[in-house]
Amino acid sequence: MKQELHLKRMAILITSKCTLKCKLCLSYSPYYEPQRHADLDYLKRAFKSFFSMVDSVDIFTLSGGEPLMHPHLVDIYKMLFLYENQINKSVDMVINSTLLLKDDLLDFLELKKDKIKIILSDYGNGLSPKIDENIELLKKRNIVYRISRFNGDNLYYDGWIDFTDHSIKWNTVEERDSNASKCMQRVGKYFIINEGEIHCCSRGFWRSYNNIIPKIKGEYVDLLNDDISVEEKQKDLRTMISLPSSESCSRCPGFSNDLPRHYPAEQL
Repeated sequence: MKQELHLKRMAILITSKCTLKCKLCLSYSPYYEPQRHADLDYLKRAFKSFFSMVDSVDIFTLSGGEPLMHPHLVDIYKMLFLYENQINKSVDMVINSTLLLKDDLLDFLELKKDKIKIILSDYGNGLSPKIDENIELLKKRNIVYRISRFNGDNLYYDGWIDFTDHSIKWNTVEERDSNASKCMQRVGKYFIINEGEIHCCSRGFWRSYNNIIPKIKGEYVDLLNDDISVEEKQKDLRTMISLPSSESCSRCPGFSNDLPRHYPAEQL
């Protein structure tokens, strides 16, 4: 009997370009050289490969960089919604509120509003100048949105974690497993697609991308490698889901509430 494969969350980076240069960007967008948009052919292949592997995902997120910078964002949504029957809850998009939502995008979001959510980051200090206008645009169309505020005085709730130090922090598998058990993203199984690969988080991808850690079978999935069968990719993904930690976790403080917080969205 076939064992179905369901995921809670999957995100895909559709661009590394951004209107901001946040020093502690969780996606490391300011540090890409060069910054670029994902092309449509790549995204079409990535979506097809991913949805051929999984039965469903609860939440699928378009992320960046700043997604609104992508010149073909409506086309990306249309390609993704070919698989809407495999998305149980919503297609989310995270934006930094520096750009206005365009009419053609709003038209599509309104058409699919039963399965759409927009997350607007509010960094304050003039860094999110379009947030109020975007809220009004979404309200007029009855499109679901949520505001992530990162501009309060309480760094415990509003501050960011510094993930820029990639030195080894845990010397044994037992130590890294213990620390990973407190990581919200690790425990919540928030996976991410970037450059045609599934990784457990943006830090894991970044460390692999920059050869800080090796690529280890069962700790990532090569979506676009046609020499690997769907069944083998599913096996690697199941391994990723079951592992309490990965090689990347040995170099990470983890995403938890007991870590020092820094002022959000500080610019380079």
